[in-house]
Amino acid sequence: MSNVYTWSTTAASNNSAAPNGAPEGMAPSAVNNVIRENMKTIADWRDFLGGAKTTVGTDTITLTSGLTITAYAAGQMFVAKLGGTNTGAATINIDSVGAVAVEINGAAVAAGDFTSGKYVLFVYDGVAFQATKLSAAGVVAASETVSGIVELATIDETNTGTDATRAVTPDGLAGSIFGTAVVPLMPFDSGTACAVGNGAGSILFRVPSVLNGMNLVGVAAACATAGTTGTMDIQIANVTQAADMLTTKITIDSGETDSSTAATPAVIDTANDDVATGDQLRIDVDVIHTTPATGLMVELQFRLP
Repeated sequence: MSNVYTWSTTAASNNSAAPNGAPEGMAPSAVNNVIRENMKTIADWRDFLGGAKTTVGTDTITLTSGLTITAYAAGQMFVAKLGGTNTGAATINIDSVGAVAVEINGAAVAAGDFTSGKYVLFVYDGVAFQATKLSAAGVVAASETVSGIVELATIDETNTGTDATRAVTPDGLAGSIFGTAVVPLMPFDSGTACAVGNGAGSILFRVPSVLNGMNLVGVAAACATAGTTGTMDIQIANVTQAADMLTTKITIDSGETDSSTAATPAVIDTANDDVATGDQLRIDVDVIHTTPATGLMVELQFRLP
């Protein structure tokens, strides 16, 4: 029986006997059967290409196409849903034509390359069927070696930094920890006692152009030796914009050397968190311990909104 792979691109050559062909002088009563048979063949071809068929087996894979294929031809392709997960190198045999190797980018498939329930595009190159793993929608899934469709990573997925299948967008990167600029400032060195004052330690920080348009997203402080009794309270002031940038100040508690252990965490004022090129930021120490700490390091974190 002829099929879509044996049909000719020359119309007059498709004159094999009914029911699949249309020979000269055929009986009118046979015409409807030819049309129906050819519609079935085209439907089988549609399913063969469209992923409606499911393979059988894991490493020795078989497939019934519905087209009664009698030989493989270079360029022949189809999409199938996998009926099993392979444990190593695999072969495929379509319509009992014969088993041939299945490869990905010219190399034998490795264990787990094929996952049951997933879709794969197979293309015969004259020797083996080259396979490309697809998404459920039947389109090529991108990998480190294959171009195709890819899901975009969220900021949290970018922050985690372990996902090997999603793509990072410029916006996602800018909003992640990898798009965060950290500015360390030291108003008092490790041998100097901390003191109350605006612009403590005579420190002013000029916002460079690379931080233009960013927001203050994180603050922290540490001292070299702990102060005792009370807290040390630290404010960040944008001198240029005449605004304090924190609604709750950074605090270092009594006997502590870092703000990360403070009972009251700092809170950034989202109405005054933005910075622009040339802005001058000042470290204000508003309160110190009864016995002052020595040394003060302040960390500012900036990120695009």
